[in-house]
Amino acid sequence: MIYRKIQITVFLLCAVLFSCGISNEQAKQGLVKFLQENHQGKYQIKTFKKQVKEISLEPDMFWVELELKENSNVIISFQWDANRKALYLPKGKHEVASIDSIARKKLSRERMVSDLKKSLGSNALNISIDRSYINLRLDREPEIDFIDSLSIQIKNVLEQYPQEWNTEARVNISTSKNETGFLQLIVKPKHYDDSNLKEQFKPNAVLVNAFGSEKATDVTQKIFKTLEKRTRSRQMLKMWINQQNLNDLYVAVEVEKQNPRAPKNLPTSYGVYLAKWNAKDFKVDKLRFFNYASISKRGIVQFLEGRLPEAYQIRTYTN
Repeated sequence: MIYRKIQITVFLLCAVLFSCGISNEQAKQGLVKFLQENHQGKYQIKTFKKQVKEISLEPDMFWVELELKENSNVIISFQWDANRKALYLPKGKHEVASIDSIARKKLSRERMVSDLKKSLGSNALNISIDRSYINLRLDREPEIDFIDSLSIQIKNVLEQYPQEWNTEARVNISTSKNETGFLQLIVKPKHYDDSNLKEQFKPNAVLVNAFGSEKATDVTQKIFKTLEKRTRSRQMLKMWINQQNLNDLYVAVEVEKQNPRAPKNLPTSYGVYLAKWNAKDFKVDKLRFFNYASISKRGIVQFLEGRLPEAYQIRTYTN
């Protein structure tokens, strides 16, 4: 009996909530009219629905996806206030000043992707752009010569879009066997100026995804096994790859020990091991320890990079 009453109460509550505000049909008609008057039918409504979680607080707010008729790959997501006849960015109260400017930006990105596909050809299985990141799926693990060629091709495409692409590109490289991606390539178009930055990546620098990629996880496990006789409390800090030979790495591992003075006896980091890892032979060639008692933990990455061979240095620092 009690369960039945609860069901009825929930049903009535939902009915009341859904009855509040402008109906879906009225709201959609209002949006169609708005788009026709302000954008001359350039956009087609792909999705239009009331978000359940917003019903009680904002009964006139609807979730909208617009498709650019010129290019169906360009999808723009908004919230439509049917009462105020206004569009807002998703999950926010910022009113959209110009749908067309957002569409132009997305259309440029689509054209960039198309140009990249033409330039890279069959070597690229998939390409997508997310902000300043280019996600690239290759048909095989790249060698350094291919990386150099890849950088030139991507750079040439980006330089055709100086207004739309005004930063360095971080190219995430993955393969069918390593879907998360182990390598990230820095590409700097000539119109990008980073001379005012204190830290600058070198052109065509190759970075390592030390967290999350399958290959990095494999290296981490083997490095930890090498260190297990020295310490069992450790965590990965950083990886650097040889810019001339992608088989060699330097790996920084921070080590910890129990601190009786810390809250709840939490472990405290006391130093870092810097290991040279030979990926071809799966072994540690060199191992060096830096104690935080004699060096500062702050800025440790810059400190370690300064002690790497030139072939591993990916940044320049300006004091």
